[in-house]
Amino acid sequence: MLLPFVTGTAEGMSSSVMTESRIAATARDAAAAIMPLLGAPAPSAHRVRRLIVPTLTCSWTELDVVFEDALEKLIALPPAIPEVTDPTWDAGLPAPRAEKTDWNERGATWSVSAYDEDAVVGPSGTVGRLVQSDRRHALIVEDGRAVRTRAHCACAPKERRERGEVAFELVTFGRGRSVLDVRVGVACGLCRAVVG
Repeated sequence: MLLPFVTGTAEGMSSSVMTESRIAATARDAAAAIMPLLGAPAPSAHRVRRLIVPTLTCSWTELDVVFEDALEKLIALPPAIPEVTDPTWDAGLPAPRAEKTDWNERGATWSVSAYDEDAVVGPSGTVGRLVQSDRRHALIVEDGRAVRTRAHCACAPKERRERGEVAFELVTFGRGRSVLDVRVGVACGLCRAVVG
């Protein structure tokens, strides 16, 4: 039951990009799925989530050991103490960025004049750094490093997962810096080429 959440293949998981909010949400969903299997009286959901997090954040080379350790600890959890409320797991964390691939405000203007400590928000909501900006294009990348937008990733899936994926947004301008097109995607953290 836990494995699809660990490998990023659980239903509803649209991206393997690891952010604080995505890890918290995945741990919450995985705990909700496996709590009924742990029997009654149920253990603390907070302790279950804490044991799941290492399986979501470890490298692929450590996964087997970490996964087995988490399963052993989950099975050995004692029942929750009655009348003790679990802390809120993901309160205050920003929601994962919703990818808007059908950005339809053509002709709207977009300016990079609004900076928040070097962070820029693109027309489709990508938060990152402005890597390239000229008369025709603007490239915003989540980690502030260049992305090869015309190349496709050929890395092994395992290597790509270990390095993670990076969100980017490529804005194409027309006359008067009006937005003609917005391309939203993710790039490989290893070769910096587009994934998919």
